[in-house]
Amino acid sequence: MKKILFFLLIPFIIFSQEDMSSEHKQKVELLFELLDLKNSRSFLESKRWNTTSARSIVDEQQNNIFQYSFERYSDELIISEYESEKYQNIINLKTDNSFYNDFFQLIESSGYKIINKEIYPDQREETIFQNKYITIVFNSILNSYQKHFIKIYNHSEEEERIKIFENKIKNAAENLKELEQNILSEKNLININEELDIEEADTDKEEIIEILEEEEEEEILSFNIVENPPLFKWCDSDGSIQEQQACFQKGVMYHIRDNFAYPAICKEMGISERIIVNFNINKKGKIVDARVVRGQDKHLKAEALRLVNSIPDLIPAQQRGKPVMISFTVPISFTLQ
Repeated sequence: MKKILFFLLIPFIIFSQEDMSSEHKQKVELLFELLDLKNSRSFLESKRWNTTSARSIVDEQQNNIFQYSFERYSDELIISEYESEKYQNIINLKTDNSFYNDFFQLIESSGYKIINKEIYPDQREETIFQNKYITIVFNSILNSYQKHFIKIYNHSEEEERIKIFENKIKNAAENLKELEQNILSEKNLININEELDIEEADTDKEEIIEILEEEEEEEILSFNIVENPPLFKWCDSDGSIQEQQACFQKGVMYHIRDNFAYPAICKEMGISERIIVNFNINKKGKIVDARVVRGQDKHLKAEALRLVNSIPDLIPAQQRGKPVMISFTVPISFTLQ
């Protein structure tokens, strides 16, 4: 599909290049070739472009991108290569006004339509051209020789990326709603203390008394009965108990949502599962003793524990004005589309 797009574009470009210098023609062809080229770094270095930086980033739609910066003469070029093979590269070029003006005239006469043109208060002029597939953004600082920028990308693929991302958000919201219902419903929570059987030990009375005193000192209260629940630092500590409980529960859900990462191997194997994790919040507000009380897949269990253990330090729960340790259980649904 991408090759077809490229060849559909080339006739317009060749037809309109007659008045351009040889160097500018080569640069035009290079820009459109880079749209469909994987491993652009080695290709550009073979064309005497110098690599100035290379990094891995995540875009607004949570796509993994390898971004490379290059320099040659007065030009600076940034290539954004998507990890996904089905997405086309994004090209950003900083150039001088000579090539900028030649390329602008070329695109203007090659079947592209202007879909937006605007001059901003900072004397920046932006013109956006578009054909059926390709969008080209010209951005320049007026009366400047160097500050001219050209961006080229496939807008149809951008729409697809946004659509996929919106579906992910929708699914995440549904999972979040389910999570909230499960947290607020006592029927769906598992108290790990009920699942532990304490075996009798062959000890003398003194040892038994000592153990009982230690357990009483480190008593673990239920989230639902503690007078003041643990709080994230942005929660309102002056709110009602119900408001404080709701704020804590939402904080846990938001943390899981914002840091959620589906294990790659489980994606490949199509594994979905609901993992239930119990954890304690100690007197210092730290997450301790996190453990999976229901779940099978080791990768999903590991991710669920990572999410819980990465919850930031909290304002500890209080009973009769003193910090106490409490227990909390959270279900985490791993669901593939």
